[in-house]
This record gives sequence, structure tokens and C-alpha cells, in this order.
Amino acid sequence: MRGVFVRSEDTARPAQLLMVPRTQTPFAIVAPGMTKPDGSFDIAGVAPGVYLLYSQDATAVQPIEVDDTDVDNVTLTQAPGISLKGHLTFDHGLSAAPGAVSVNASEFQIQMTREPYLVGAPDGGPRFNPAPSDNGTINLNAVAPGDYRIAVRPYGMGPDGETLTGRQVRGGLSNTYVKSIRLGDTDVLADGLHLSGPTEQQLEIVIGLNGAEVEGTAFDNGREPAPNVTIVALPDAANRGRTDLYRRTTTDRQGRFTMAGLAPIDYTFYAWDDVERGAWERPEFMHAFEGRGRFVRRREGKNDPIAKASVELRRIDAGTPAPYVATTTADGTFVFANVPAGQYRVLALRPGYVNAEYGQRWPNAPAHQSRFHQGAASAMYRFRCCRRE
Repeated sequence: MRGVFVRSEDTARPAQLLMVPRTQTPFAIVAPGMTKPDGSFDIAGVAPGVYLLYSQDATAVQPIEVDDTDVDNVTLTQAPGISLKGHLTFDHGLSAAPGAVSVNASEFQIQMTREPYLVGAPDGGPRFNPAPSDNGTINLNAVAPGDYRIAVRPYGMGPDGETLTGRQVRGGLSNTYVKSIRLGDTDVLADGLHLSGPTEQQLEIVIGLNGAEVEGTAFDNGREPAPNVTIVALPDAANRGRTDLYRRTTTDRQGRFTMAGLAPIDYTFYAWDDVERGAWERPEFMHAFEGRGRFVRRREGKNDPIAKASVELRRIDAGTPAPYVATTTADGTFVFANVPAGQYRVLALRPGYVNAEYGQRWPNAPAHQSRFHQGAASAMYRFRCCRRE
């Protein structure tokens, strides 16, 4: 394949070129080339196929189709880096306490990867990814033209919530998730980011602070806890194209796992002893597992008090006496008087809600027991009350 590389600046230094197959495969044969001082190039040994011709610094890209004959007169034109400006803001969702999570935009990193990802292709995002300023201002410079996927997460956090560096991610940030990304009128999360040249449109990123956390245990066919098993949370069908919503983790020696930062949507959980990473993103792979996952519905919590709920004390160390019952007031408080010393379960019940027991982190999860001693006492009880669907 022969052609000329047209630079945006006047220089005679050689440039490395890459012929990258335009197919998503685990491996690829990339045909390299080098320009001459006049910008001309001749890349030999290119097999028939569909390619993208890149400059090594990703400032130029050209689609090329090769058959069984030579390709001549190709012009590869270098484009100046694109600047993206915008804002990163936060959405507290339905939380009644917007100040409960203290967070700065500068604690987040913005990562751009080519979409689709092609083995051998040079990175096309900014040469340096500056963090947004504390007030949320975004300035991304020297972005090469192309199609991208954008990921936003706290510094030091990997795509599955894991810690990548020695920098500890603050607890309040572990449940954040990307709620929306828009460039002008384009929904970037749904349609991707397509950059062909300079743009005046603003990149608007909204981070949700009211994500969900899930804890669970995986069991093998013998109902024994399954250690070192891969657990994957797949978003509902409407969000399968958003790979930022997928979550993956591994069970510990007791088969337990925890996932944080889940968006308030429907998820299906799957477990595998041995699986290729990312295989769950391929529909042809998941077809064999349809109907075998565990469905979980996540919704944003309001953290509002619930009035007119019945709170029961059920004694567990003296047979099965009738429970003590109190009703919550408008601010969600309740009081029990003249309760004998003993060990109790504490439950909250209200029509329209799933029954909740003190200590549960999700419906039907393990609960805590309370032991009361003789004399006056004050204790704070909080329940995770979920509306019935």
C-alpha cells in the first residue's frame, strides 16, 4: 500500500504508521510502516481485509480496504488535537440529606478509550487526562479524531470497584456511578462519542451519589460456600450496551462477595468457576445462561422517615410470647415501655413495604438480635425499608 502522510505542521521527521485490522479479536497482525522525509510511505505485506491506517500518535486515521491487488494514492491527513470542554456535576438522587456525601469533582478521573477497541490501535484520548477542577470544569486537550467510550470513576478505582493504586478511595465515593454523559444533544452513554473535528459543544457529565451496594454468598451444587468464584452483575436489557454498569468481583474463602456503586436499575447476577474476562458482554456467550441468573431490582432510596409503621419486639429466649408492638410517629420514631430484660428480634412492618428486620442490609438478609438488660435504656434502630413492586 502506497501513499503520502500530510502533516498539520511543516516537518520532515519520519512518522510511524500502523495498519490495524478493523475487527475485534483477541490478537491481530498489525502491518507497520515508516514515512520518508517527503511524507511518502510504502507498507508491504498487507493481507486482504478491512483496516484502519493510523499514525503512531493517533493524530491521523484513515479507513482502508485491501483486496488482492496493490493500493495506491492513499492520503493520510494529520488533524490537530481536539479540545473538549464541559462540566462534571453530582446528583444526590432521592437522598434527603444532600450534604451526607462530601465530594469534589477533582476526585474523579475521565478516561477515553476507542470504540470499538482494536488490538494494536494507538490510544486516542488526551495525552494527559487532567482531573476536573473542584467546581467541575472539564478541559480535555489534544484528543485525536475518532469514536470513543468514556468512563468516569474516582481516582484509584478500577472498572469493577477495585483499588488500582496505593491511594485509598474514600468510602463515600465507592457507591458513585455515572448517571448521564451528553455532548450537546447527543447521549454519549447510548450512542458513543464521535469526534471528527473541533467542537463548541459542551461535555456534560452527571455522577450519581446514591448508588447501591450488594452483599451475597455463592454456593456450589452441594450447597457449600464456593470460594474464588467470579460473580458478575449484568444490567437489564435496556442498558446492556453500557459496559460501565457491569460489575465483577470474586468470592472470598467463605464464598462471600460485595459489590458497590450499582446504578438504581435491574441487574441479573451470574457466577462462574472459570470464565474469560469480558465474555459476559457477548450476547452469543450469554445465550447459554439465559434464565440461570439471580434477578435483583435496585432503586434509589429516599432515607425518609416512615410514619405509621408497626415495630415489633419478638422475644426469642422465652418461648413464643406475643410481641411488643409500637407505632412510628411522623418522624419515624417509636418507644417501648416496660420491656422485660431478654434477647429480642426487632422488626418493622408496614403495608406496601417489604418487612424489615434490624441489621438487614437487604430484604431477607441475615439480621441482628438485641439483648436488653434491666433498667431504662435508649438505642437507635434504623431499618432498610423497601417498597413492594
